[in-house]
Amino acid sequence: MTNADARRRLAEMVGDLTTAKMPPAMIVDHLVWAYCPLAANDPRLSDTEKTDLLRRFASQVAALAYTGPGGGEIDVLVNLPLAPAILGRVDDAAKAAGISQDEWLENAIDHSLNNPSGSPAK
Repeated sequence: MTNADARRRLAEMVGDLTTAKMPPAMIVDHLVWAYCPLAANDPRLSDTEKTDLLRRFASQVAALAYTGPGGGEIDVLVNLPLAPAILGRVDDAAKAAGISQDEWLENAIDHSLNNPSGSPAK
């Protein structure tokens, strides 16, 4: 199963539970509870990697569960660890542009995708 297929299936499961009138918090609890043994029993992962995997999964489920029903695409929550110095630069740039950090990051990604110039700069 590809990552896209897994995300689509997860969205379907959240949709089914939402249709069944399960509250968002219970949807998150239920799906994280079901996923936890899969992460815990993966011998290829360290404890830190298992924790990170579970946190990312919980974030995805929460984003889906609390988005609610609605047509169209559902936003995908992306966790990206940034060094404090880089995050500070992002915050400064967003403030200078008069927009939120999230809006600035989305604009920067969109700009990079629409204006590719080889590999990303470090």
